[in-house]
Amino acid sequence: MLKLTGGFLIILAGSLLGGCLAWEQDRICQEMRYLQGLMLRLRGELWYSRTMLPDIFRRLAREVKEPYDRWLSEMADRMCRKDGGNLVEIWSQGVEIHLTENMIPEKERQRLMELGSFLGHADIEMQIRYLDRYLEEFADAIKERQSMLGEKKKLYRSLGVIGGILIAVMLI
Repeated sequence: MLKLTGGFLIILAGSLLGGCLAWEQDRICQEMRYLQGLMLRLRGELWYSRTMLPDIFRRLAREVKEPYDRWLSEMADRMCRKDGGNLVEIWSQGVEIHLTENMIPEKERQRLMELGSFLGHADIEMQIRYLDRYLEEFADAIKERQSMLGEKKKLYRSLGVIGGILIAVMLI
């Protein structure tokens, strides 16, 4: 009876692990869509308000969730200081510091870091074009991830159950 209970608990643990990994894939897609929305808002602020980037970053920082609010407000503060550095450094360091722990995949985080090199030094129309190109590539990455999402979730859940069954059989 004890072995049977232990086997059931192992299968349950494997199933939960698979479920957690599947949930993580959902969270990655949600986080990518949130970042896409943030970049669309940045584009809109650039286009319609035509104000300086630090002001736009401060305004957006008040409206977004963690860790994006810290990232944007720190960039705005550093851009206003004389010793803060140029926007490329500020943007890249901010992404490394504040957006490393969220669910954005490494490839997309690198692409976001590269976007900083195109902002701030060109006129507004060029910055909008760079943002549009980035948003198109990012939308493609989201679509690709979405198309694989169902398969990955099913795979993780199945592997969790099968792994739990395998370990339970080996121990019994």
